[in-house]
Amino acid sequence: MLTSRFIGTPLLVLGLAAAAGVPVRSNVRVMDATSPRLATPTLLSAEPFRLVVGSGAPQSITIRGTDFENNGHPNRDEYMHWQIRRDDGGWERCGRQILNTAATCRTTGWSNNSETIEIGGTHTTRAGFIELRVFQGLAVEAETNPRNAPSPTDWSNVLRVPVVVPGAAPVIASLAPASFPLSGDAAAYRLVVNASGLDPSAVVVFRGDVVVAPEGMSAGTVQVTVPERYRLSSPGELPLTVRTDAGGHSAQKYIRFAAQQAPVLLGRPIAKAPAMGVGRVGAVVGGRSEACSSGYVWREATPQDRACVTPDARGRAARQNAEAASHRIANPPANAPAPCQAGYVWREAVAGDAVCVTPAERTQAAEDTRLAPSRVAP
Repeated sequence: MLTSRFIGTPLLVLGLAAAAGVPVRSNVRVMDATSPRLATPTLLSAEPFRLVVGSGAPQSITIRGTDFENNGHPNRDEYMHWQIRRDDGGWERCGRQILNTAATCRTTGWSNNSETIEIGGTHTTRAGFIELRVFQGLAVEAETNPRNAPSPTDWSNVLRVPVVVPGAAPVIASLAPASFPLSGDAAAYRLVVNASGLDPSAVVVFRGDVVVAPEGMSAGTVQVTVPERYRLSSPGELPLTVRTDAGGHSAQKYIRFAAQQAPVLLGRPIAKAPAMGVGRVGAVVGGRSEACSSGYVWREATPQDRACVTPDARGRAARQNAEAASHRIANPPANAPAPCQAGYVWREAVAGDAVCVTPAERTQAAEDTRLAPSRVAP
């Protein structure tokens, strides 16, 4: 006879039925000493990503992760055992039978790889943070020790959720660069976000679901690399926001992915050169210099732009790049290709250049492109 120390659990019911010779049909997975060890769950994110300081009334939050128990059991709390703690307290059980004024935490629903939890009471009456963790293994709902469950997992990682007094959201002023190639190494996808309202908790969120911690931060700027999964292989756009614990998300801004083509001078393309610094005027291609004549420099409206222009024209292109985000539609219609605000058009200094400028500035860029071949050093 299959025995269990968990009196009243499905494990004992199955054992009694089997001993009586009754066919058993159940969606309950029996775990005993010979069962394979389950994968330890990983906690990835919470939606919403923060709790708000208040009176202690329960606030609903959904925790998402991987390797959750997803077999549709009637009482998931016998398989997934949650715990919660405040930043200054010890671990407490969190289950469907718990909801009290002292330490509020109750599981209220779930789907594949997610669990919805109500949190309140003393956990949310002042600013700080709470932490959550879970282990899996068939045991009574109130179990808090993985060792008391047959074939349990280890504890998951600890997911920290801030408890904050809401403040002003960050505001993105510009992105540099705002356009990226369709292929390249990681360095080609580094991005500087210029924004106000930043604090040490600032992160960049791509397409609403990939959170990237800054690689560097200074007054008014956050440096990140576009995640590999979102480096597009065909022309398109990618939305991003800046998020802080207190301020929440900024309005969306968009970066663009486009084919980068080398401009043609004197009837033949210039080979791609390394990223240029201010004042660089040429590169060696095919054994000879493709330099600009005295008094002219590469425009570099995009990283591949090698049109020879005046220093003023180069400065003008740099300013247009810095201001580009403010001339874009903040929340464009679905599938809209880099839409500009009314009164602005794509600059199109080179193929794929979608920086929004005035019609007069586009005309000036076209004229500089037309004159560029005559400004190449002989």
